[in-house]
Amino acid sequence: MALRALDVIDSALKIYPDEAELHSSANAIREYIASVKVAHWVELAERAAFKGHYRRAIDRYRDALFYLSREQMAEAAREETAERLSREIELLRARLKVQRPARTKASEPPTENERNEWSD
Repeated sequence: MALRALDVIDSALKIYPDEAELHSSANAIREYIASVKVAHWVELAERAAFKGHYRRAIDRYRDALFYLSREQMAEAAREETAERLSREIELLRARLKVQRPARTKASEPPTENERNEWSD
């Protein structure tokens, strides 16, 4: 739906290239599309973290950062979101460190739960 609206605005801009409101509307729709993409990856990250799959959650937050860096949006919103995502990644890394018990012997194999978490 948003892409269709953007197509309509782009068509109107061909006829009225100097219309400021059309440019403003196009930018608003592009920011909306970007926010939806980023929100999708954030939701996947939050679900993974809730389930205790911290590595997977970190990967999903990184995906969100990737899309955030590529999409067109206001710089202030991009910076604020990037900071939030980076904080979430750091919190998850800290949970991973706490979750893994320190091994007393180098030859001691990981538990099945640890293997499952590390493979996520």
